[in-house]
Amino acid sequence: MPCFVSALPSFAKLPLVPIGIIVLLVGSSIAYIVIHFFKRGGFKSKTRNLDMAIVGLTQQIRRNPKDALAHTKRGVARYRKGDKKGALEDLGKAIEIDEFLVEAHYNLGLICAETGVRKRAIEEFEWIRQHSEDPFYKTAVREKLKKLRGES
Repeated sequence: MPCFVSALPSFAKLPLVPIGIIVLLVGSSIAYIVIHFFKRGGFKSKTRNLDMAIVGLTQQIRRNPKDALAHTKRGVARYRKGDKKGALEDLGKAIEIDEFLVEAHYNLGLICAETGVRKRAIEEFEWIRQHSEDPFYKTAVREKLKKLRGES
């Protein structure tokens, strides 16, 4: 996937840039850049950022309903906005589309752990432990499982 960092300075030249998702179409690749706090034109609230992220991701899902990563990202944004039901639906859909999408399993585990659904969180983290070779996830779930099981 091409590097988009060189494209970022051009945004600074714009007089006012809305906050949210900027979808860059490059060939068949789609890159999402979430701009959290772009202070040009004044400070924007976190809620507005999440709303714009959800809108952008919803548009991507309409274009490609099989985009598991877009479902995952929208699920996280919905959870951060307080929509637990929508978050769980999106993460479940992402896993249904791509059962090996570790990021969806991880975020589902985090949400379950934070909302007290301990058994489901443990199941998701165990799945990652068994199926992922990514050192970040391996370390993160090892610590999460220790905490959920009450180990030191």
